[in-house]
Amino acid sequence: MGFDVEIINKIVKVGEIVTQPITDKWFYWAMLTFILHHKDWKYANFNIAIFMWVIHSLALMYPKLIGFVDPNIEGTSKWKYSDVPPFILYYLSEIIGDWYVVFILKQMTSRRKYGIAGVLCILSNCVKLIISVHLFSGNDGCSFAGNAKPENFNCFIDSPLWKTYQNLECINVLCIALYYGACFFILYTSKDDYEGQSKLNPSSFTLIKRFRRDSKYRMMFSCICALLSCCFAIPFVVDNFKRDFTFRLEVTREAIMSLTYYMIYIDQILKSEQSGGQAFRSTTNDHSTNLSSSNNHSGKIGFSSKGALDSSKIHDNEYGATPWNNNNYNNY
Repeated sequence: MGFDVEIINKIVKVGEIVTQPITDKWFYWAMLTFILHHKDWKYANFNIAIFMWVIHSLALMYPKLIGFVDPNIEGTSKWKYSDVPPFILYYLSEIIGDWYVVFILKQMTSRRKYGIAGVLCILSNCVKLIISVHLFSGNDGCSFAGNAKPENFNCFIDSPLWKTYQNLECINVLCIALYYGACFFILYTSKDDYEGQSKLNPSSFTLIKRFRRDSKYRMMFSCICALLSCCFAIPFVVDNFKRDFTFRLEVTREAIMSLTYYMIYIDQILKSEQSGGQAFRSTTNDHSTNLSSSNNHSGKIGFSSKGALDSSKIHDNEYGATPWNNNNYNNY
């Protein structure tokens, strides 16, 4: 009987591992995008939408897989091979998603303008990679292995690894603000695909209708969400200088930032309404098509986060991976 229970437990654990991609917050959006654009594998924006979900799902699967393969992993090995990799995978998922706006700009603006956006995106990506390497190569020194913990010791404040992380995270917020701020400015100053028609019939080109018809407005909203999330990061930056972390508004910041990545799927889905129901080929250099209307107007084509980490040091919620969720940093 005990043997049967053990087998059943293993089957249940395997089931939890393989179903993690389905429980991912982006699963249904990714599947709808796949259904609408399943023949678009050669186009960059579709690949970004799908692979962002794939990497995000791997981040959910990894802790459960490690727990199944080696449930007794401890110490430095647990930190490097169990705690940190999911955090890195979440960052890689964001890095993939950050490139979506660059490829949209590639179809709308000059090489110089989208080149500036690309450089700022690379800068933001590099900071995230540096944070990932820093966490993987170091150890927070918060496991005392039976030794008495120093009095008034706070891991997140007193650990050299976390001190460096906090400074890098402030730089990361700044780079995100620079990148999405530049993208918003470029989008705002770019030509509206429906500018001429909107002057003739303003009621048919309200902001909501433009949002549905043109990726420009969807990406502008995406950039606004990213910039707003950076504003909610100001308390974290202040706390970093004061060395007194209360993590005010961090969950709110991550929730708002997640809207930036949701817009990738919304943009892909709404593109299926354009050009007679055909998905816009997001990396084509052809900027002209016939709009589907009875008058045969001619113009430019419209532009067609997670679960909980099983770790005492790095935590996650449905919005993002952070080391402070659930306030466990005070329990070291």
